[in-house]
Amino acid sequence: GDEHHGDEHHEKEVHSEFVANYSMVCEKPENFKFIGLKLFNSFELMEEVKVQWIIQEKQGFEELTPDSPNLEF
Repeated sequence: GDEHHGDEHHEKEVHSEFVANYSMVCEKPENFKFIGLKLFNSFELMEEVKVQWIIQEKQGFEELTPDSPNLEF
C-alpha cells in the first residue's frame, strides 16, 4: 500500500520587499522631532522597515518595528 514515511509539512516563508521615497518640506525644521510610522497597524505581518533619512545636513539609518515605530531625529 501507500505509506507516508516522515510525513513532513514545510511551511514556506514569504519575504516581500518594496521601496518608497518621500520628500517633505518643513517651514520650521527645528520643530521636526520624529515621524510615526503607522504602516504596522495596517500590515500586521510586517516585521520591520529599514529607513535611510537625510534632514538638514544630518543623515542616518534606522530599522523600525511594530514595538518601535517612530523615526526620531
